[in-house]
Amino acid sequence: MGAIEGNTAGMVERKTMPGATRYFKNYNKDELRQLIEPLGFTFAYEEDYKPHNNVYLNQLYLRAQ
Repeated sequence: MGAIEGNTAGMVERKTMPGATRYFKNYNKDELRQLIEPLGFTFAYEEDYKPHNNVYLNQLYLRAQ
């Protein structure tokens, strides 16, 4: 699972396509776990990095078969 860390949501205009918008929702670490774990996935690993202005969250989940 990958997401940008934050607590914002909404429509954002694409810089390369004026007039075209996309919906974005940013999450915090705990919020992602609360969404994913009830679906039967088990949290296994987490790493975040900040290549520019945003913190990117990467979380690995496992699901038993």
